[in-house]
Amino acid sequence: MNSTKDNILIQAEAFFMKYGFRNVTMDDLCKEMGISKKTLYQYFQTKDALVESCIFGYMEKEADKVQQIRKKATDPVDAFYSLSKRALESLKEVSPFVIFDLQKNHPEIWKKFVNHDFEWQYNMLVFNFQSGIEQGFYRAEINPSKVAKLFLLQSEGMLRPRIFEPESLELIEAITIRDELFLRSICTPLGIERLISLMSAKATTIS
Repeated sequence: MNSTKDNILIQAEAFFMKYGFRNVTMDDLCKEMGISKKTLYQYFQTKDALVESCIFGYMEKEADKVQQIRKKATDPVDAFYSLSKRALESLKEVSPFVIFDLQKNHPEIWKKFVNHDFEWQYNMLVFNFQSGIEQGFYRAEINPSKVAKLFLLQSEGMLRPRIFEPESLELIEAITIRDELFLRSICTPLGIERLISLMSAKATTIS
């Protein structure tokens, strides 16, 4: 690994996540990092190249966190519920404004992000739903593939600026409600019982 390149990515990611992509220039990054433009362009010839590297680097770190959550989960309902909470935490860490900024000002990178994100989330959800059916937590009649696609399409739709404004708490509230309703809709009585216990444990922890 190249330490200079890694340091650029770490600092650029933090800067982009704080101020957005459109408002940050390569000159701003050089000044913030205390490096020359020559050094920056040695590793990233364009701003798009740097933005893309930051986005996919962030996704790799998120994927690692997701895998750790899945390993710790005791059952499919626990896994889905815990991953839902992690998704909300990531939205608090990364401003919705940054997501909308990426959509609007870097559409090609956004397309790559969506395609990559859809694929690995789809596979993870299908596995979760299949496991939940086998263990009796989810209704046997649901189609894991179709249900996974429906969930992801809902998620994609909720990130459209015309539905929820950037920085709006309504987005986080809406996702919280959607996830609970979605999980309740596919659960068996055993799954509902497990979900209620998880929600009760969370409420007890908060209080």
